Amino acid sequence: MRKKILLAMTLVAAVALVLSYLGIIAFFYQQNRSHFEDSLHDEGVLLALGLEGQSPERRLEILKQYHEKTPVTRFTLIAPDGKVIFDSEHDPKTMENHNSRPEIVNARLNGDGSAIRDSVTLNTDMSYYAKALPDGEVIRVSRAMKTMYATVLTGLPVLLGIAAVVFGLAMLLAQRQARVLIDPLNHIDLNHPLNPEKPLYPEFRPLLERLDEQNQDKELAAKSRQEFSANVSHELKTPLTSISGYAEIIRDGLVQPEDIPGFADRIHQESSRLLALIGDIMELSRLDESGLPPDATDVDIFDICKDVVSRLQPRAMEFFVALSLSGTHATTRGVSVLLHEMVYNLVDNAVKYNKEGGHVKVWAGRTLDHPQIRVEDDGIGISLEDQERVFERFYRVDKSHSKETGGTGLGLSIVKHTAILHHAEITVNSEVGVGTRIDVTFPT
Repeated sequence: MRKKILLAMTLVAAVALVLSYLGIIAFFYQQNRSHFEDSLHDEGVLLALGLEGQSPERRLEILKQYHEKTPVTRFTLIAPDGKVIFDSEHDPKTMENHNSRPEIVNARLNGDGSAIRDSVTLNTDMSYYAKALPDGEVIRVSRAMKTMYATVLTGLPVLLGIAAVVFGLAMLLAQRQARVLIDPLNHIDLNHPLNPEKPLYPEFRPLLERLDEQNQDKELAAKSRQEFSANVSHELKTPLTSISGYAEIIRDGLVQPEDIPGFADRIHQESSRLLALIGDIMELSRLDESGLPPDATDVDIFDICKDVVSRLQPRAMEFFVALSLSGTHATTRGVSVLLHEMVYNLVDNAVKYNKEGGHVKVWAGRTLDHPQIRVEDDGIGISLEDQERVFERFYRVDKSHSKETGGTGLGLSIVKHTAILHHAEITVNSEVGVGTRIDVTFPT
């Protein structure tokens, strides 16, 4: 960044210097050219007045005297037929007819004329002024004039000297300014980027806000991991303790032979719960680490709901809950296995957290041009404060009921992660004692 600042300031100084130099040269060139033409005009008018009424011999003497006094000015006397009578720098006999020269033509028509052009004889830019005399002759004065290019070259050494000074100052200022600009960045507290005691440039505010958001996200993620680890340890410890206790009682012969099958059944239940918990934890880890696979296909959500309802009908009958399906076929882009597990968890929760004689209605189809799955029950319901946390890992609305039904506390968390992978939106509407409705809306 420091090098970029130095380079930028140096380039700015160079461009500013060159443009300023060219602008100044152009301005003074125009001023000098205007003054040059006025001076040549005045000189030509005075010379014409001095030549009027003089004999041809006297005119030549006057022109020679003028040339001796002002050798930088070229004097040319042209006859009415265009032949050169006198020229202060060349032999008139070797010069071509001048009647076609623009300044001569204008002088014969308007009394005087001027022109600037490249002189063939002198091979330089020349400024010409011609004044007609009463007898038809024309006196012309001319002077070599620097071109714009020559003017630029003349001032080039001065420019290089100024450039060296300017670049030196620019480098010093750029280094100092770079230090001033970069120093606050080097002292940013990455853990607390919005620290009011260390204000930074307003332009960096959006970046610092993003850093602060990332820090907060990291803190929340770390806290979530800690809570998850603590919950996992607790949830794994509970069934393991039960299994160990039952096995120890049987080992020590403290159980009557006729009670052993009952203890074995409890060990089996706790083992099944443990396996289910481990399976859900592994599934959550897989969902956390992966995104939607690139080989995702179009999945019919109605067919998935139909299969889930068919599988859970026996379980619903055990809980004396009526389970039904309605809707139409609709497809969304996704992974069939993950969507199947999501719907299974939703319907399974609706059955488990219901009441005898309750109902669970599953609907799948399209609404407002979006594929949607709806699971609605008239069970125990969820309070408003619990609705905000119901998708957290190991969070249970009714812990005693969860234990009775064998819940792991991870089902709705899996639902949430699966929905996120499929860019779906989950909406919960529930009232305690009335029931719960969960809508999963997929993108078009």
